[in-house]
Amino acid sequence: MNSPSTGSRSFLEIDSRFAMRSLLIGVMPMIAVLALLCGSFGDALQIIIISTVCTLGIGGFFWAGVAMLFGALLQVLVPSLRVKPGVGAAPGAAPSRLEPSGAGAEKSVSHLLVNYASAKLRQGASEAAVRRDLLRSGWNEGQADAALKQASLHQPGEATAYGSGAGDGR
Repeated sequence: MNSPSTGSRSFLEIDSRFAMRSLLIGVMPMIAVLALLCGSFGDALQIIIISTVCTLGIGGFFWAGVAMLFGALLQVLVPSLRVKPGVGAAPGAAPSRLEPSGAGAEKSVSHLLVNYASAKLRQGASEAAVRRDLLRSGWNEGQADAALKQASLHQPGEATAYGSGAGDGR
């Protein structure tokens, strides 16, 4: 059985993060709906606690599943709750590598990568600095160069300086 490479995220990791977000997002709406059905928040919490204690914890799994269902529905229906690529990184940080590197990887430069490079160039960053950020984030040289090439095509009247070390702050 092959394990995922260190630079990529497995489907299991992505699904577990979605499930955990679903649980955390869904707890309060679940309690609120239960409170509407019971009459008060105290009664809702009492039902959850008593059903969990009386079933030796099995009720807790039921309520966790209900909360996950609420959270998953909210993540699908409410666009602001969806996680965008690169979430968790510092603002302005290069996107982390989500694509495999290797033969032909230079040709498949993601829009995320090109958008990041374009935005940084518009903000005044040098191509060398953007290239360095992409390499530090796990992208290979071919992908970084291809993204900068595509991004510089969208930047009117700017010279390309990546690879020369000019203006990268060193």
